Amino acid sequence: MSACEEEHTMIHTGTCICKGVGFTVKGPPEDVFCCYCSDCAIGAGGPCQITASYASSNVTIHDPDSLLACYTITEGTISGRAKEKHFCKRCGCTAFTVPYSLGRQYIVIRPVLIENG
Repeated sequence: MSACEEEHTMIHTGTCICKGVGFTVKGPPEDVFCCYCSDCAIGAGGPCQITASYASSNVTIHDPDSLLACYTITEGTISGRAKEKHFCKRCGCTAFTVPYSLGRQYIVIRPVLIENG
């Protein structure tokens, strides 16, 4: 298997703080970026949040105890479009975001949640 093929078949897992909600991502992210919108800055406790976007088809969410909750932000986003913040009801950790500006075809993960990330 070539290095390129290996990169596209890499599997990474991650969890929220309490490990009640998890995810698996396949392959490298489509994009890695810092978001400076006020929602991300507040959520990160700093000037920005480092994020990685994956095609929805490359992400599997693990929520065996139904701890995942969703809050939809409808106003004040940089794109002007809504986004869904999915978080753990137990620990409050944002597990991922689904931005409507990307046609809801991408899931944005916080790389810090990925094991050894």
